[in-house]
Amino acid sequence: MPLKYEQSIQENTENEQLSIPRLELIAVLMATKLLTNTRLALNLKEEKPAVIYSDSKCVLHWPNTVRTLPTFVNNRVREIHTIKNIEFRHVKGKENIADLPTRTCTAKELQENTQWWAGPNWIQKPEEYWPQIWNEEEMKSEIDSKEEKQIIDKIAMPIIKTKKSSPFDIEIRKYNSYDKLIRITAICIQFLNKISKGKLQSMTNESAYTQAKFLWIKSVQKNKLQDVMTNLQQVKRKSSKQVRELQLFIDERQIIRCKGRFYNVKIGLAAKYPIFLPKPKQNRFVFLLVTSIHKN
Repeated sequence: MPLKYEQSIQENTENEQLSIPRLELIAVLMATKLLTNTRLALNLKEEKPAVIYSDSKCVLHWPNTVRTLPTFVNNRVREIHTIKNIEFRHVKGKENIADLPTRTCTAKELQENTQWWAGPNWIQKPEEYWPQIWNEEEMKSEIDSKEEKQIIDKIAMPIIKTKKSSPFDIEIRKYNSYDKLIRITAICIQFLNKISKGKLQSMTNESAYTQAKFLWIKSVQKNKLQDVMTNLQQVKRKSSKQVRELQLFIDERQIIRCKGRFYNVKIGLAAKYPIFLPKPKQNRFVFLLVTSIHKN
């Protein structure tokens, strides 16, 4: 079983930087795969669960959280859950020897560092001296939720604030034109980018008009398809009948799409994997979109 950690990075969007928590998550996933390879190579028969330590509280929290997770995180958590007889524990950053090369430690110092070669002092003692099991209830209050929130907010876009909100709180009932609605939303995006002096970075290099379209689609799906979104994001939840029949999935933009019958046809991805939306009579935006398409 090869360690395909490069694929994990490539799956992330080209213009989105991997955050530290996500890199830590990839490291934990690599550790579980290394454990699997070691078990197979040595034909190990373990009486106790194997222990994997991480100094990232955010990563240790993800496999147990009931919150919806970004697709990138959710996919890797699912894969980690497939590894059986394993236990995750927290180790303090100061005791994490994997960080030694990043702490201005020279190659010579690393070569002479006994902990780098033999592990921390406690690893050579009986297990009762090791850092104990990750206690979700005790540690939950200590988790740096800002890191997790930044990841979710960056993907979901901070402009959509609540379940029933719309982009920039625009009252869509006042609009009879799809094109005008998108152009006004695009102007809002351009204005935000301008006043932030470049600090508000979009996830792609697309035009504000294109970003506005996807922003509205995400808003509609969040407001009208919350049950479907939750079902797709839940790690241990059985897929609903609708999700199975339409082969729904969440793409890298956090947009729900369908896997149609044309996945082998050489057509654009948008046509191959159409966006899943409610019926026009159920949502004003979808009505304006469909009307615009028919007129054009």
